[in-house]
Amino acid sequence: MAQGTIHAISAGKAFLATALLAAGYLAGQCTHDATVQAEVRPGQPEPAHFRSGAQRSELLLKDISATLEKIDARLERMEKLATQFSLKSDPQSPRETH
Repeated sequence: MAQGTIHAISAGKAFLATALLAAGYLAGQCTHDATVQAEVRPGQPEPAHFRSGAQRSELLLKDISATLEKIDARLERMEKLATQFSLKSDPQSPRETH
């Protein structure tokens, strides 16, 4: 193929692509409906990404509180066991009361 023929084919393809894009844009603008309809289902929980910062923080803080209560209970049991073991290992030491 000659150099001029390649440029003519490339220019023809570019023109065709541009014409198709313009036709698609115009068709989209002509058939564009400005109304938007959304289906709202009553009783559905609000999605997490639509919650405000305070609503998300409240859930997170409740979760943290529950975790800390579990940790506190475990530490209390461990302290009681440590006290019992220390009393068993050294019966001469004075007993501590809490």
